[in-house]
Amino acid sequence: MTAPTAPAHGGEKTPLLDVAYHHEPYWSPGQGDWIKSLLLFFDGVAVLVPDYMRDRPLFTDPTLAQPLADQGLLHRLSPETLVDQQTAEALTELLDDLLRTDAFDGLDRDTAFAEISHSRLGATADTGLTEVVLDQLRERGLARPSADGVSIPLHPAVRAFVLIVLPQLLRAPAEAAGYALQPASTQPRTARALMDALTWRRCRPLGTSSPPTSSRSLSILLPCPSTRSWTSAGSTASSTAPTPATSGSSSATQPR
Repeated sequence: MTAPTAPAHGGEKTPLLDVAYHHEPYWSPGQGDWIKSLLLFFDGVAVLVPDYMRDRPLFTDPTLAQPLADQGLLHRLSPETLVDQQTAEALTELLDDLLRTDAFDGLDRDTAFAEISHSRLGATADTGLTEVVLDQLRERGLARPSADGVSIPLHPAVRAFVLIVLPQLLRAPAEAAGYALQPASTQPRTARALMDALTWRRCRPLGTSSPPTSSRSLSILLPCPSTRSWTSAGSTASSTAPTPATSGSSSATQPR
């Protein structure tokens, strides 16, 4: 299951670990069976966990996460290290383009917001750049002030977009660290549909009046991020409409 090799120092190539990438920093105990099934197809499971909550995956599902960590099958990647300057700039550009094309304008602001760490937004690499896009999100009612100094409440659709696009943007730094990230989700159709719906607003060619029907058509419209296959236990899923956001006015307690 080892992925193709990547260049190393001296021109030699080193094998990459082909890991299933779970977009949240940890999974709920009810997802344990699904996590186990991923191990049939990949060399392990990777999560992007902020340094301040590095042990949270172990506490959330100790009966599974701790044994996986002990066996070297749980890879806790640090956004403080992995989200570099280039990634921060690419993510900021994507969000800025979506905001300028009003891609988020139809979202219901009266919904439960969810936190995401500043580090996953690129603040460790470039605080000033991240604050610029956060100011734009706040002005549009899509972000709220931080309550803890390390995370920011985002509208769930914006947060979902960031989480879904990150493994695409992190491909190069992850490979440099020895990992081939393979995005995996219990709802791959929702993940792909969100990418289709949002990136179409930015990437559609002149004269296009409806969004593309497949992620393959999006990949042709670079420089948008390519929508690699989101897998559920190793199978590729097709697009479908995303589920509506949960209504409610208070911030929800969510993985950060």
